[in-house]
Amino acid sequence: MNPILKAHCETGRFSHGYLLLGDNENSRLWARKAAGILLRCEESSLGSHPDFYEIFFDTFNIDQSRDLRQKIMTRPISAAKKVFLLGAGSFTDEAAISFSRILEEPPETSHFFLISPLAENVPLVLRSRLVSIFEKGNFELNIQKRDFYEKFFKANPAERLLLVKNTASDKNIALEFLNELEIILSEKIKKEQRQSDIFKNLLFSLEELQKNRRFLFDRAPSPRMIIEHFALTLPQLK
Repeated sequence: MNPILKAHCETGRFSHGYLLLGDNENSRLWARKAAGILLRCEESSLGSHPDFYEIFFDTFNIDQSRDLRQKIMTRPISAAKKVFLLGAGSFTDEAAISFSRILEEPPETSHFFLISPLAENVPLVLRSRLVSIFEKGNFELNIQKRDFYEKFFKANPAERLLLVKNTASDKNIALEFLNELEIILSEKIKKEQRQSDIFKNLLFSLEELQKNRRFLFDRAPSPRMIIEHFALTLPQLK
């Protein structure tokens, strides 16, 4: 499983939406595993769960987007959440814009897993609002990167601002920075005792990271302000 989605499954702290790219069947298995955790049920019972929707389309059109919006507007029936697993070969322009508006301000009770074999099949307006999950994993954290993130954790606020100077210059670079940092944080969380101060600081840091990453998908985000704010609010982690 991709390290980002694996970390979210293990911590139970999910994003509102994911784009799973690669082999459709593997993506479906990953999404169903996450859905079972979100809905607190066995994967084998998802097919009959009233708050789980699994639909595949050749082309996702405006009528299907409207139907999706109606389903989102109703409250969950037996769980605290709703999970939508959607597969589409292509999207009409109108449907993509409509769906993107749903993803801009998704209800707290809804999570989306969109499956596609190729990123190019999914309009940019949708890709920019979803956490991209690649089949083979796209976060190979080498020693140099890990050393950089450890230095970032231990630095004081002024030092962190210098470290993220280049990272904050572009939305895609900022997103990659936060995604990779989330992997490190999730690894650290799994190693700590839940009642320790270190665990609480790590968990706070993870929550802040996920909050700041959502800001990157606003209509006119400022990557520099978002990354610098995150660097200043993160506790100093020894």
